[in-house]
Amino acid sequence: MYLYGSSLKTLFIIWFRCCAVHLFDEFADLLDHTNNYASAVIIGDVNIHLDNATDAATVSFVLLLSSYNLTQVVQSLTQTAGHLLDVVIVRAGTLALRVNVPPPPAGLSDHSMIDVVFDLRYISQYESVSVRRRA
Repeated sequence: MYLYGSSLKTLFIIWFRCCAVHLFDEFADLLDHTNNYASAVIIGDVNIHLDNATDAATVSFVLLLSSYNLTQVVQSLTQTAGHLLDVVIVRAGTLALRVNVPPPPAGLSDHSMIDVVFDLRYISQYESVSVRRRA
């Protein structure tokens, strides 16, 4: 989904991986495509226990995000089994005004809904260039 307005241009991507086979190669390919957008939000279930900072998959995932200047804003556990599997990823420096992860409704899912509010205003920065012409 691409959200476009007079002052907002944001690419929204929903990502789900059921297993870790080729996860990092496929995710890196996806991240390559986000470089064309000033603002991107990636939402999904990566099925990596991001709550375990020493896990090899977690370390690789965090390093991959960092190499694309991206950050993962959800810090609370998102699964009833006690893991952080679900992500909201944005460019580093994107302001998350609120991140709320309430417990999931009983019987509906074992994953929580993630409520995030971002400040996605686009601020244009123009360089001023002086050109002198001889008459």
